[in-house]
Amino acid sequence: MNITECDGYKKLMIDINRDLEKPTGHDPMVKEEIIEILEHGFRILAKNKLKCFPFTLYFARSLYANTCGVDAYDLPDGNVAWSDWKLIWNGHEYHSKFKSFAEWKSFYQNGGK
Repeated sequence: MNITECDGYKKLMIDINRDLEKPTGHDPMVKEEIIEILEHGFRILAKNKLKCFPFTLYFARSLYANTCGVDAYDLPDGNVAWSDWKLIWNGHEYHSKFKSFAEWKSFYQNGGK
């Protein structure tokens, strides 16, 4: 799946870039801090020869962050049920604490509440 062709990601990018441009009362360095954080993460990934989530790479490139040559890993083709996604770390499976994408999205759109 090409991440740039996914409508959900396109809308998310538009929303994020709009949010980065609007005055929020925060320090004007917010965008630069995001780039610094992304670049720090990409240095760690590159040092350990790891790949990143496709949207992370797409987002970093949209901000002209240095991605240190890190590639994105492939996403499965087709629709994958929310309940089928999991993180496997040290032999343990970790599933989302959210029951659906809509619940996840709502949580993060409301500042994690």
